Amino acid sequence: MMRRARMAAAAFVLGASLIASAGSFGWAGGAYLSKDSVTLTSGRVIEGEILEETPTTVRMRVELYGIVSEITYDKREIVSINRGVERTKEESAAPQTPATPAAPSARPAPAARTPDANTKRVYVVNLSGKFGREITQTPMRDAVRDAHRQDANVLIFVLDSEWRYNELEEMNDDDAFFDQLFRADPMFPILREEIPRLFGPDVKVVFWIKKAMGGAAFLPLVCKDIYFHPDARMGGVGNLSTMFGSTGDEVVRQKQLSLRLATAVGAALEGGYDKQIVEAMTMVEKVFSYRIEGGRPVIVPGYPDPGRGDILLTDDGQGENRDTIEQLARGLGNDTLTLNADLAQKLGLSRGTVGTIDDLLFAMGMARNHVRVDSQSDQIMSTWARGLERAERDIRRLWEDYTQIQVAGERKDRQRARGRQIAVLEQIQGIIRRYKESIVPQQLGVPDDRQIQIIIENIRLEMLRDR
Repeated sequence: MMRRARMAAAAFVLGASLIASAGSFGWAGGAYLSKDSVTLTSGRVIEGEILEETPTTVRMRVELYGIVSEITYDKREIVSINRGVERTKEESAAPQTPATPAAPSARPAPAARTPDANTKRVYVVNLSGKFGREITQTPMRDAVRDAHRQDANVLIFVLDSEWRYNELEEMNDDDAFFDQLFRADPMFPILREEIPRLFGPDVKVVFWIKKAMGGAAFLPLVCKDIYFHPDARMGGVGNLSTMFGSTGDEVVRQKQLSLRLATAVGAALEGGYDKQIVEAMTMVEKVFSYRIEGGRPVIVPGYPDPGRGDILLTDDGQGENRDTIEQLARGLGNDTLTLNADLAQKLGLSRGTVGTIDDLLFAMGMARNHVRVDSQSDQIMSTWARGLERAERDIRRLWEDYTQIQVAGERKDRQRARGRQIAVLEQIQGIIRRYKESIVPQQLGVPDDRQIQIIIENIRLEMLRDR
């Protein structure tokens, strides 16, 4: 099935490339005898017939996957506009409208509304990087607010979380970080409360999963519309039962586990998904099977009953059932559930498998009439990421400056040195507070905000005692 899904996705891409590479094309009746084209900032060339050009948008008739559609493009996403030279007699007689680029401005204005009230205003947010670091609530919230300013009514979150030990080594499916759930907690309210409050009940929110491992696996669960990339993986949270070890009070441990599981299950139920999917993803000792009844998935606890057509989903991970290195390397482990595109669709978590944003819009029924209004989205996300890197460099540099300050000499020299120490420490505090959701001071070799405050208070006491 996975192979067939990938072949289908490849066929979609091949079909699109064949259309783009055709020498000439036209619709019956001689509507036009050559093609116009626009080149997008992404490098993609869209070919078809330009129906209307305004100072801010270009509306085109194009053919996607054999379907004739009308699509409106924001000029801020367009690098160049080229009109075909072979036209019908009527078109040749009409004056050509020159391509007019949108005037540059420090703060781009929202894209103009198109005359068609059914046009979907699509805003894509690329959530990429480390979960809890680049993928975090502040830039996500900023992007959502920008989408509101652009009057978007479709929000697509593309989730591609980093899952690696370092730049050279990928993590396996059995590497598990359930407790990253606490990093998803501050992001849930954006999806649950802020988006409905800003956009109203008619907004459509979609997650497209490329990689959702660790805490990132929980984030899409509150969304009712999830699609998978052909190579997508979703899991990496299978250590709930073992995360507290065997020390301490058993009753306390079980309460902590129950609280965490309830939070994760609550997200799945909110999105309309079977809670047993979350249990299979998080609890290694639980065994689950599934079968298809009346075209719908039925997940049941325990090993499969061949008489009912059950299929094993996860085993208990014990003894001979423990996943081997080879199985994990091939993505075939089943001690806990890691979803791929095929399995996610079978279990009712995914609405479909798509390889590109264009494929996704087609699957959502929006290929015919939509406009992208997300020209600032990537800049919002990258500004946070660059600022975070700069903040970490500044923290290390400032801490080194602090350690180099010598409190010595006359009293006025000592007091001046202590004042410099406090000033440097307060700078570090300010940076930590600005990026507190993503910065872990201990990983940078510096104290955290609370510890720095204690150091500052001690320095002030020294200043009072130094008479």
